[in-house]
Order: sequence, then structure tokens, then C-alpha cells
Amino acid sequence: MTSVITDTCIKCKHMKCVEVCPIDAFHEGENMLVINPLHCTDCLCCIAECPIDAIAHDTDPRAEPWLGLNAQYSQLWPNVTADRGQTPRDADLFGSLTGKFDHFFSPRPGKGDAEPPVGHLPSPAQSRQGQASAWERMKKMFRRRLE
Repeated sequence: MTSVITDTCIKCKHMKCVEVCPIDAFHEGENMLVINPLHCTDCLCCIAECPIDAIAHDTDPRAEPWLGLNAQYSQLWPNVTADRGQTPRDADLFGSLTGKFDHFFSPRPGKGDAEPPVGHLPSPAQSRQGQASAWERMKKMFRRRLE
């Protein structure tokens, strides 16, 4: 089981989902994100965080056409774990559009984690070069939700 990013993400690329993913399953394209289905633990955290409902569970009929795209591009695009201002300034104009794949999809990769986040202080996990176990990250995520 996995979560799947649909074409709704194209030209929007909101990053809240990336920041709550406990296992860093997101990969960044030039104008959208995808989830690596081999890494996703099906925790559903990202679905709840997406402000435009661009992420679906793989059993949702909306996910079917995008399963292959997520699997393919998660192998080609760089991993992304933090918001570095990747959301386009005009994302709100594209959030409710349909059929974006045919008009706006780009197979080009994004920058991924190539640069540190602007104005972002590294967490203890990042200070250890991101080597925190998935279990530690899950505990941190749940603590944040309880606060």
C-alpha cells in the first residue's frame, strides 16, 4: 500500500506533505512531487497535510493513473525532505485546474535536497546528516501532532 500524488500537484508543489513524511519518500520534479511506492509506509500523514487534495491512497480510483508515474519518476528525481520555497508563487491559480498533466507536466527533475532550507535551523536529526531512524522520525512527528 502507498500514497500516490496525482496531477493536481502539477504547478502547485505545496511542501507540507514533504515535511511530515517520516521516511522521506518524496521526490521532486521541476513542477510537481511524487512518492516512492517502495518506501512509503502508508502512514497517510501526507494526505492529511495536502491543502489541494493532490494525494490519494492507492486504493482510491483517482490514484490508478498515477501509480506508474510515481514509481517511474521517484527513481529519476532527487529526494526532497524540506520546504525550501519550492511552491510556485502562482500556485493558487493552478490548484483547482483539471487536466494539468497534458498542459504542464515536466519530466525534468527539481533540485531536491541540494541546498539547505532558507532561514531553516537544522534539527538534531539533520545535524546527524539525516541518519535518524524512521522510528525516531515517527516519534517526533507524533509528538508534534500532540502539541
